[in-house]
Amino acid sequence: MHHSASSGWLKPDQREVQVLMSLSNLEAGQEIPRDVLIRMLDWNNHQSNYMFFTYNTQTRQLYFKGVIPNDNVKPIQLRRLIQEGIESVQKTADLWYPARWQKPAEEDAGTAAETTE
Repeated sequence: MHHSASSGWLKPDQREVQVLMSLSNLEAGQEIPRDVLIRMLDWNNHQSNYMFFTYNTQTRQLYFKGVIPNDNVKPIQLRRLIQEGIESVQKTADLWYPARWQKPAEEDAGTAAETTE
């Protein structure tokens, strides 16, 4: 399992350098479970120095985005940002990879009730 693509750029105002790693593309009608969203927000707030989850509603694409200030950026800083992104992708697959999402308990209970009747 791996992300499908990544890119990097300097913002037009040249204040930040950004790296974007494409994760999952959600299918039509597919939604991110509430508990997964909460864990993504927790990751964004507490787990990462520079990388955070983003979502494009038009393309239904999940991303990891990394941002560092463009203040005499050195190659080693870019390498660290990219390395943190790669490590973050590996550590968080349960959050961004839909096949690993658990069904909500209500759905599981409903299915179990239907099969026992």
